Formats: sequence, C-alpha cells, structure tokens
Amino acid sequence: MSQRPPVRRSAPIEQENDGIIEGRNAVTEAIRAGVRKINYFTYMDKCGGSAAGAYIRAVKEGEPVFFSSIIREAEHAMKENVKAAMKTFALMD
Repeated sequence: MSQRPPVRRSAPIEQENDGIIEGRNAVTEAIRAGVRKINYFTYMDKCGGSAAGAYIRAVKEGEPVFFSSIIREAEHAMKENVKAAMKTFALMD
C-alpha cells in the first residue's frame, strides 16, 4: 500500500507564510484592501473532512457505516461553509 504524504498545514497568521492569510477578519481586511484572488479550497476541504469524521464517530457500535452517507454529510457541510465564505468575500457579514 502506498503512503501519501501528510497534508501541509498553514502556519499561524503571526508567522511569515508566503503571503498566506488566515481567519475571517484577515480575509475581510484583505478584500477591503483590494485582494481579489483567494484560495479557499483547503478551508472547504477541511470542513468536509471534519463533518465526515463526526458522522463516523456518531454511528453506533455494530451499525454499518455507509460511504454514501459520509459523502452526503461532507458535501452538506462544505456547501454551508462555502455559503458563509461567499458572504464574507462579498463583505456581507
């Protein structure tokens, strides 16, 4: 079985990280300052992963875990996360 490399985690906002900013306030400030390209995928992907993990932990012992249910939970969480991000990007919050 092949080993995948670990996911790269972003550095804290206080550290220099090739111009990467994190946090809702930082994103809002960047948009107000004129930034127009924001790479959001990692945040959305993490949200989906968290929702999938929560679903798996919530399944009672002995009950089956269905892949389609994991995907549904992750997709729903990702959609809600993107809705909130779009409001932030549009300076609506």
